[in-house]
Amino acid sequence: MNAALKTFAPSALALLLLLPTTASAKEAETQQKLANVVILATGGTIAGAGASAANSATYQAAKLGVDKLIAGVPELADLANVRGEQVMQIASESISQEHRFAANGRTVL
Repeated sequence: MNAALKTFAPSALALLLLLPTTASAKEAETQQKLANVVILATGGTIAGAGASAANSATYQAAKLGVDKLIAGVPELADLANVRGEQVMQIASESISQEHRFAANGRTVL
């Protein structure tokens, strides 16, 4: 029994070490096949938040950052390699023409 354990243990350990690598390689291959998408976030209504969904009196625009918005839709990772870039964080009604063209050297429409 001791000889069998000495033979089996290294093989089992090698298999366990390979499993995470195989999963990571498969995940990396899948990510390479997906489109790369960058969300240029400006704040606005979609990034608004309040104390609760039932209390709109406390709502304020442009409170959530783009990373939090993306994290709120985990299914995006199945569709594309998504990352966000926060080019500004202001309420929609405050966005001027200058904001649109000067946001970190990006054109924001």
